[in-house]
Amino acid sequence: MPKVITAEQAASLIKSGDVVFVHSNGANPEALLDALSARGGELRDVEMIHLLTLGRAPHLERGLEESFIHRAYFIGANARDAVNSGRAFYHPIHLSNYGKCVVARRPNVALLHVSPPRKGCYGLGVSIEAAPEAIDSVKANGGLVIAQVNPRMPYVHGRGFVEEHLIDYLVEVDDPIPETEPPPINPRQRRIGELIAEYLIQDGSTLQVGIGAVPDAAVACAVDYGRTDLGVHTEIYTDALMRATEAGAISNQRKVINNDYAVSGIFIGTQELYEWIHDNPRVQGRCSAYTNSVRSISANPDVVAINGAIGVDLNGSVFADSLAPNRIYSGYGGQCDFMRGAAFTGPNGKPGKGIIALESTYVKDGELQSKIVGLHPAGMNITVTAADPAYIVTEWGIVNLAGLALGERIRALAAIAYPAFRDDLLRQAEQMGGVTQYITAAARARGLPDGVVVRIE
Repeated sequence: MPKVITAEQAASLIKSGDVVFVHSNGANPEALLDALSARGGELRDVEMIHLLTLGRAPHLERGLEESFIHRAYFIGANARDAVNSGRAFYHPIHLSNYGKCVVARRPNVALLHVSPPRKGCYGLGVSIEAAPEAIDSVKANGGLVIAQVNPRMPYVHGRGFVEEHLIDYLVEVDDPIPETEPPPINPRQRRIGELIAEYLIQDGSTLQVGIGAVPDAAVACAVDYGRTDLGVHTEIYTDALMRATEAGAISNQRKVINNDYAVSGIFIGTQELYEWIHDNPRVQGRCSAYTNSVRSISANPDVVAINGAIGVDLNGSVFADSLAPNRIYSGYGGQCDFMRGAAFTGPNGKPGKGIIALESTYVKDGELQSKIVGLHPAGMNITVTAADPAYIVTEWGIVNLAGLALGERIRALAAIAYPAFRDDLLRQAEQMGGVTQYITAAARARGLPDGVVVRIE
């Protein structure tokens, strides 16, 4: 049986030089981190491994650089300053490999946030991700598993559980789970959602959606367009998917694996979502090595993976983790995992659709800028390569890059850029020698070759 102690007592068990896995997302163990950070002056070189963490992150504050070495594999608002000021390491990885990356660091402490026990097991709640691999690694390294147990943490069906004997110490808390409100959807984002729902989602499609207004809009529009028998196999489950399920659009009945329920490794949203997934057999949790496995993704029919991006160049390379060189905003996450998984031939003998959806413009220093650019910005990571088959969607249309030569991509992507930037993008391409052969506007309008351009407004 785990021993019940205080957060301060738990923090006292951590020593200088320890390697600590931190449960992430809404399962951020805030009480444990508060107590650990209070010991900052006593500790040196405690390595902290984590994904996005919601809520408080006192261990990332300035002045604790000598105490904690941070290794962030995906970042959010509470870690951006630390990463971009050089106080924390950012690791660009595919989420499917996160468990392997954690094990490679040889953690000897795991800080978890769990739901109360059932049948001898505690639940990993809203964030399974790499916690199972981390726990196994910590125990193999002779380390400590410390969990804060919270009656407000949802009990999620599936395989996200920790056997009681694996936990050494428990800290009892009764704290709200950090929430994320769905972003408002503007008219351009709504239009992108309409294009995806009308032309790329069909009855029986299996959905994966990222976080953000555009994926949310696509799910809402799928409901509005009357799509039925949709399935869900995703890395992150959001309020949008909950609402589509309640509206009757999602049944999971046509999935080949995990039939009759949605599968996700992480749950991010509002208190309403957390209450809805609690003890709900229609939703099950799995580790990210499973949810983001190309084999698991492609096992279901007509996978439609919908993810956002910061920009895309005229070759079709996508950048999604950085706002500028050495200015990290988020991470790779599972974007490329699902783009590749969707592109594989599914059980119905047809590939799915990997979608990068983004508004065509943004505003910088008061000036309108294009998100479709001539050259990939120097110093910024490529999160999806030009070799990964992708549908690119803006409010101006949809282009399927699969099978297109570079010159054809240039012409097609310029056609779905904001109109004021189209000619300039083509001029940039000509200066680079990129437009030597390309399909004409008339050919694109006919969907040649083989549905390359699905829709241009």
